[in-house]
Amino acid sequence: ILETIQEGAPNTPLLKLYFDDLFTETSARKLCEFLDIPYLRPDFELKVNASLHKAPVSEDQQRRIREKLAPIYEAIEESRAITMPAAWRRQANCTA
Repeated sequence: ILETIQEGAPNTPLLKLYFDDLFTETSARKLCEFLDIPYLRPDFELKVNASLHKAPVSEDQQRRIREKLAPIYEAIEESRAITMPAAWRRQANCTA
């Protein structure tokens, strides 16, 4: 997908961040800098549209999810276009 975006707009700057990492001071600063806007510290504790109930996920469901997502994890790791978050690597049993 990233290659397609870069082919369609080759001279357009592109900031690559994982959703999981967006809610950190470092990523918020990177995003503001990239957009050339002043940094205002977000309230990372504020939860908007958060689910009231978390459904349990069985080990079998987790295994099936990992199997389905494995090609995506592998493509990200192989491309080295962006560093995969540690939590993703642990869940995918990847090493990087």
